[in-house]
Amino acid sequence: MPNQRFEYRLCQVQFNRVTFVNGEWAGTLPPNHEKALETCRWIWDYLNKAGAEGWQMSGALMMSEDNNAQILYLMRALS
Repeated sequence: MPNQRFEYRLCQVQFNRVTFVNGEWAGTLPPNHEKALETCRWIWDYLNKAGAEGWQMSGALMMSEDNNAQILYLMRALS
């Protein structure tokens, strides 16, 4: 049986929006723009699209006590 291989995504979430994926800005406006956060996908929209592409959440980490920052770990099997 061959070893199964995976690829991974690390998603930073702020105020329920996915702001960075694998260290790259996820919005359509530059991150220093006053409306930049509004151009990032809502977390549930992002996860629904990622799930349709075969990604599964493998973990999550709360980064602040007020629940405004999280890290999500996603993985999917390579074909």
